[in-house]
Amino acid sequence: MSNINSEKVFLASLAAYPDELINYTEYLTEDDFFNTAHKQIYLCIKSLVLEKQSEKITKTKIVAEAKTLGLHNFLSVVKDGKTIDDILDEAKNVDRAETRSYFLEIKRHAMIYSYRKSFSDMEAYLENTSDPLSKIISVVEGSVINTVNLLDRGEHQAINLTDGLWEFIDHIADKPGNLGLDLGFPTWQNKCGQIRNGSVNFIAATTKSGKSLLALNFAIRAARRNIPVLLLDSEMNPRDQRVRLTGMVTN
Repeated sequence: MSNINSEKVFLASLAAYPDELINYTEYLTEDDFFNTAHKQIYLCIKSLVLEKQSEKITKTKIVAEAKTLGLHNFLSVVKDGKTIDDILDEAKNVDRAETRSYFLEIKRHAMIYSYRKSFSDMEAYLENTSDPLSKIISVVEGSVINTVNLLDRGEHQAINLTDGLWEFIDHIADKPGNLGLDLGFPTWQNKCGQIRNGSVNFIAATTKSGKSLLALNFAIRAARRNIPVLLLDSEMNPRDQRVRLTGMVTN
């Protein structure tokens, strides 16, 4: 099956099962499509599903969305709607389970093209460059990283930690002090850096050394700051927890 046919059937699958789109938006952009009409139709379907929460894809909706997105000459690109009609006709017979295989075929061709272009550009650079060795290494490594990232454009992609480093440092400098929530234990907090959002803090100690008491103290201090608290305890019963809780709150 050619890449053009894969694009057509993949779009037909999205038209038939719009909820499938969420599985591919992180990895697929309009640039992965070879056919210009398919690029623009994908943009329209993507906008309809993600922005308009459309549960049904129709020709009228696609044409209207193209106008909203500012896709000039859209009707000419899609042959006065014939390309859309062909995709929607295909949608009547497409199998949801095969959507992934069509996506992989599109991505396969897109990545082959991108890899070839990347290597070709790098060969041209190396043949003509007068850059020093350090610059050559930087350019080549940057190209390798960008090439490796072709499949993953999401949160797991490799990044250059030096990009935006000074802006990050300035941001931290403009907000001095400890990061996290002050729970009233300055010595302990100085050692661990306070409780931070999105972090997991593991405290280990011997039996009856005060772990539950510490956790309840943390919970009370957080609750007093209007922060929702969920306290789970596998040892103490509700009565003991209430006695301890009211005692700590009332001093």
